[in-house]
Parts: sequence; structure tokens; C-alpha cells
Amino acid sequence: MAGNVKLEGDLGNRALEMLAEVTSVLEKFGVDYALDCGTLLGFVRENRILPWDNDMDVCTSASEIKKLKKCALHLWFKGYRVRFARATYDYGPIKKGDPRALKIRNRKGLLHRGDLLLDIFIKYPDGEGKMYLMVGAAEESIVQSFCASHLEEKTLYRLGEQEYPIPADYDKYLTSRYGDWRTPVKDWDFHNDDQSRVS
Repeated sequence: MAGNVKLEGDLGNRALEMLAEVTSVLEKFGVDYALDCGTLLGFVRENRILPWDNDMDVCTSASEIKKLKKCALHLWFKGYRVRFARATYDYGPIKKGDPRALKIRNRKGLLHRGDLLLDIFIKYPDGEGKMYLMVGAAEESIVQSFCASHLEEKTLYRLGEQEYPIPADYDKYLTSRYGDWRTPVKDWDFHNDDQSRVS
């Protein structure tokens, strides 16, 4: 999480600019990705980034990790702070030490991290139609399970001049995670409220 910032006003506009720049790099290197979590929810429900959200979310498959590493280097040269967060234990197709997310931050000066965070979550297929994701720092890590179709079957969503891939059946995907996703919940907690949690 990015902390206590909220993606509204000027910060929200800068977040959209960062999202467009980062996803253009993903596309340049041929990474197969989709919008995810609160970013996906805000776009399809309200046609915006949720103003009470504090980061941006994209997801991809573990099959894209090699490409993602090239993107990370490219983004670093563009001035972003980038690092891979890693799995802290084995679960299904996820092994301890595997990359679980690429965390991308803007910079504040040369040394300090900025106020914007974009997570690229890495989901691991089990070969049987499911994908697994580990989220959260070491002692609070949880595992989530998803139907693989949300990354295999996509459509494009336009916001302003940008188009982004999203799950074709985003209603089914969001319902599997949030339940009644059409009703805003501003104090939602991924540990306790995400219905995709399996561990």
C-alpha cells in the first residue's frame, strides 16, 4: 500500500499519468496484463480511479516474469523506483522466493520514494484453470485464488484517451472478489473482506 495518500485531485491526475506510462512500457515489451483490484473496480463502476484508494493495481501471469524484468529495468531508467516483492512461503504453484508483485513508485528527488504506488501482481496458474496470488508483507501474507479466465479472456476499457485490458466478464470476476461490487465500501480490507482468499 502507498500509505495514507488518497488518489484524488492533482494526485489522482498524476496517478492516471503514471498508469498510462507504466502500461505503455508493458505493451512495448509485450506483457499480457489486465487492470485489477481497486483500479479495475473504480474504472468499471465509476469511470475513474477511486478517490479513497491509495495505489493502482495491474495483474499478469507468472509466464510474463522474464518480460516483466525487462520492463522493471526500463522503468528504472525512466526514473521510477522498482522492486520485486517475493513470496514468503510455498503454496500450490507459488514457491518461496518467487516474485509475487512488481512494486513501482515515483521518485521524490534522487533518493526518496514518491507518493504514488502501482502494483503489478503476479498470478501463478495451477494448470487446472485456477491462478494463485500471494499478497501482503511477510507476517501478513495471504493467498488468493482466481479463475484463470480473467487473464485469458479480456476486452478493452477506454478512459479518456487511453485503453486498458480488463477481464471480459469483469462482473463475474469482481463479484467473486467483492460480492456486491456495485455498492461502494470505502473501508474495505483485503485481509478480511476479499472473497478470493484461500489461506
